[in-house]
This record gives sequence, C-alpha cells and structure tokens, in this order.
Amino acid sequence: TGGINAAPGEHQVTLSVGSTSETQTLPLAIDPRWSQTEDDLKAQFEAASKAKQLLTDCHNLIGKLRSMRKQLKAIGNRKLSEEIKEKFETESKPILTALTDLENELIQTASESGQDPINYPPMLDDQIAYLYSVVNGLDDRPNAGIYERLEDLKTALKPHQMKMDELTGEIRSINKMLMDNGVGVISEQR
Repeated sequence: TGGINAAPGEHQVTLSVGSTSETQTLPLAIDPRWSQTEDDLKAQFEAASKAKQLLTDCHNLIGKLRSMRKQLKAIGNRKLSEEIKEKFETESKPILTALTDLENELIQTASESGQDPINYPPMLDDQIAYLYSVVNGLDDRPNAGIYERLEDLKTALKPHQMKMDELTGEIRSINKMLMDNGVGVISEQR
C-alpha cells in the first residue's frame, strides 16, 4: 500500500549514513497547478492516516492470531504426559478452530495467484487496504463517502477485536494449566 502522502508544510528530513545523521527542515508546497487548498490536503493526510492505522490494527490482529495458533500447535506437538496432552488438546482444539475462523473473516487465505481475487471475495483487510489506496491517491479532500466507509470498516473490525480478546482470555486459562505442569506458556505478543 505504500506510505502516506505527506501533507503540505514544514517537515523534518533525516539522512543517515552509517553512524552519521543529519536533519534538516524541508518545506513541502502544493503543486501550483492544483486548485486544492492546504486544508484539503491535510484532510486527505488525516483520513489516509486513519485508514492506514485501521489496516495496521487489522494486520496486527492477524499476526497475533497466527502467532497464537502456531504456538498452540507447537505445544500440541511436544512430548507431554498423556493426562496433560489430553487436557491440552481438549482445551486448545476449539480455540484453534476459532482462530482459523477469525483469520478467514479478516483475510482471504484462499487467494494464491493473480487470478484468485476473481474467484474469492476480498475480506476485511483487502477492503481497508483498498480504501487506504483510494484516499492516499486522491490529492484532494476526501468526500463524505470515504469518511462513512472508514467508519463502516472500523465498526466491522471491532467484533473481530473483541473475539480475539475473548480467545486471548481462553488462552490465559490454558497458560495457567501449562504453567502448573511446567510446560511453558503461549505468548500473547506477536
């Protein structure tokens, strides 16, 4: 998706080579051929920043659930006593399923080639990325539809974040059982 187009104004630019750094102020002006105002481009920057943050939040959520699923699978592959293994599998199986279901709601995992988007619908991360690319490519003040869509996507992400919080709580319960048996824990960090 690339970086956010900078808004007009004074910006700090740092050049680093090896251990040497130099910082200077760089004025960024509007293309004189444009009719857009500085406020229009600042509004674009702010909307693009919000869309980029929403995309980052979505991808962080995907990264976290993938990390937890990988850790759950790794512990399941360890040599554990029969009692601990059975209890772990009983508690982790529904969480593994829920993590995979959550991932499939956030990102299109079936898309593997350039033609696959024709066959598989875009999921939430694609929709956020598309909105970001539209806003960032505008070079103008975003319209009401963009702000409305941004709010729609924020609202759409919220239940997924809540579901991840719920699953994290369930993993904490598994962690207690693992710690009590000296197995180790599943990190909540990505």
